[in-house]
Amino acid sequence: MLLRTRGAQVRLVCASIAVAGLAGFAPAIASASWGWTGVLPSGHNGACPFYNGDSSCSPSSSWSQNNVADQGGDTVHAGFENSSAIRGIYLPEYDSDILYESSYFSSGASVQGEMSWCVSPSYCSLGYSSVWFQVS
Repeated sequence: MLLRTRGAQVRLVCASIAVAGLAGFAPAIASASWGWTGVLPSGHNGACPFYNGDSSCSPSSSWSQNNVADQGGDTVHAGFENSSAIRGIYLPEYDSDILYESSYFSSGASVQGEMSWCVSPSYCSLGYSSVWFQVS
C-alpha cells in the first residue's frame, strides 16, 4: 500500500514507534508494582504471615513503598511484613498515606505490603473496611 501524502507516512511511522515502545516497556512497568482493592476481612487473599484470615498482602518481594487508602468502614493496619515481624500504622477510615519500607525495616529487606482489618480489637466496630493499596 502506498501512502499518498508525506503527513500520512509520518503519522504511520510515529504510531508504529509508539506501539513498539509500549510493547517493549510493558513487562518492566507491570513488574514494578502490585495493587489490591477489596473489602477486609472477607476479601483477604491469604498470602500474609500475620493475621492471615483478616488481611491482604502483596506477593513476597523487596517492596520499598506502600500507597494505602482506607475508603471507609473501620480503622485498618497498613504497612509491611515478613515472616518475623509486622510493622506499620493504624490508618483511620477515609484516610490515606504513603509508607516507606526503610522506616520500618532495614533497607533491602524482603517484605510484603499489607493491610489488615481489626489487628487491635479496640479499633474495630463495623466489621469491615474497604481498602486499596499498591506497593512498588
